[in-house]
Amino acid sequence: MKNYVSLIIALLVIGCVPEFDPLPKGKDFIITQSMVYQDRVDLSSFGVARNQIIYASGIVCPTNQDEPLAEPALQAVAQTLQAGDLPTVIDIGRWSIYTKDSLQRKEHLHKLVFVVECLRKARPDLQFGYYGVVPQRVYEPLVDLKLTEWNAFNEAAKVDLVPHVDAVFPTLFTLYDDPKGWETFAINTLTESKRFNKPVYAVIWPKFHESNPVLNGLYLPAAYWRLELETCFRYCDGIVIWNYEPKINWNSNAGWWKETVAFMEAIHSPTAEQGWKQIMP
Repeated sequence: MKNYVSLIIALLVIGCVPEFDPLPKGKDFIITQSMVYQDRVDLSSFGVARNQIIYASGIVCPTNQDEPLAEPALQAVAQTLQAGDLPTVIDIGRWSIYTKDSLQRKEHLHKLVFVVECLRKARPDLQFGYYGVVPQRVYEPLVDLKLTEWNAFNEAAKVDLVPHVDAVFPTLFTLYDDPKGWETFAINTLTESKRFNKPVYAVIWPKFHESNPVLNGLYLPAAYWRLELETCFRYCDGIVIWNYEPKINWNSNAGWWKETVAFMEAIHSPTAEQGWKQIMP
């Protein structure tokens, strides 16, 4: 049944994915991955390094998960980190600063700044950025182009949070079988991200988001995934490919990965050249 649904989705997507002009050449674009499989994924031969993510479990207090760890504990976490091609990603998933409650916003902002500054104090050799915190993660207002409140929230973040991070990591996970809608959402998100005057690295997932009860667990059709790769290439500085499938082994023949390799060939990434030649005819 799952294969049948996948076939239907693929057929629906073909023909409705927007066509782009040829990709610009010579652009610096960094491709990294933060994927978890049963076996360890090493894509370094393709020039795709692993990028480190600190999850909430390493940041919040175990006895009160609405509070960050104390400074010594956060600095101990920082000492375990390794330098990567991109700044280390902090994925906290709470403490939203996109609220009209000014007291709550002030409290959440203080926690976010406290965490990143504690990590930086312990590891001044590293850079840091928050996953999905800025710009605000929304979908329908961007697709419907109702942007006034969204822009105002982001402008506030530009003043008081963004100066404390070294890069912006917007999330562009795929909610619906709607390539055109995703494209509008992504372009608005990435365009707004560039206004923060920091490097922008989109976090993308080759599967439909788990919040969609019909498509949850399905990989994107190749044309849809290619649209996402090319959109990111045009509008930001790099990507982090995320996936979490700890019970299965890495599959180098997966359709989405072959599409990624073809994309790397198309943009003539010098760092990817050695790897993709290994599997391209």
